[in-house]
Amino acid sequence: LLYDPKVYDEYRKTKRAGRLNNENHS
Repeated sequence: LLYDPKVYDEYRKTKRAGRLNNENHS
């Protein structure tokens, strides 16, 4: 899992949306 600003922001957004199950699941 990359902890880049942009990647982290998108990851946080996806997690907040609660759709990380059907997204980048690394």
